[in-house]
Amino acid sequence: MVVKNKFRTKAIIVYLLLSMPIILVAQQKLDTIFYNQNWKVTKVKDSITFYRLITKINGKFNVKDYYLSKTLQMTGTYSSIEKDFRDGYFKYYDEFGKIYSEGSFKKNCKSGIWKVYKKNKLWTETNYVNDTIHGNFMVYYPNGMIKRNEVYRKGEFKIGLCYSQDGNDTNYFPFEIAPEFRGGEEEMMKSLSYHIVYPKAAKDSKIEGKVIVRFYVDYDGSIGDATVVSNTPDILNQSALNGLKKMPKWNPGKEDGEPIRVYFTLPILFKLYE
Repeated sequence: MVVKNKFRTKAIIVYLLLSMPIILVAQQKLDTIFYNQNWKVTKVKDSITFYRLITKINGKFNVKDYYLSKTLQMTGTYSSIEKDFRDGYFKYYDEFGKIYSEGSFKKNCKSGIWKVYKKNKLWTETNYVNDTIHGNFMVYYPNGMIKRNEVYRKGEFKIGLCYSQDGNDTNYFPFEIAPEFRGGEEEMMKSLSYHIVYPKAAKDSKIEGKVIVRFYVDYDGSIGDATVVSNTPDILNQSALNGLKKMPKWNPGKEDGEPIRVYFTLPILFKLYE
């Protein structure tokens, strides 16, 4: 009887193993994609800044982006690579491999709580619905205390409170303040008109165009990294750049009360009038 029970137990175990469902995961590694600093696909070796590894699993695309140093830059899930359609949880890392942002995309829209980190500490939490801020936007001190609590409804600011490091109410101020030319937009246009000269050779040749210049306003309000991003004649481009570089300092932009570098795109029109 003992022997029969022993064999019966083995038979049951074998039956259970045979009856267990077998789950097959179809994996397919795709070709590595290389990008330049503007995240444009490139095959030019000297222009490569990032590269992407893709694994297709059961119709989804698990993506890992890397800096050229082989440090992880991003992990996330796409439902379509061709359309760059994000659908899942994403994490972003700086060049030192430290996480600086994480959250979910749902049908290519930010959804739920997105977290941003600064110096390895939680800095902000933002609630999104269909890629729009809806609900609370929170900012934290390095010690974890709440620094700011703002409420939004469908992207529209409703109310905001600021706190000291010991948790007491303090004067509210906007989280983001854009750079501003001292004196406002009207004074900026006067400055550009004064410093930008319509080249005589361009006038004689009746050369016109709209020059698009990209630059940043630095922490101290100075102008930097001015470049032309439009396909316009060089003679106009150089005149626009020379005039822009002569502009006086702006009031710098601020983020949570701290000066930051902010990029601008500015159109400058060269047009002849009879």
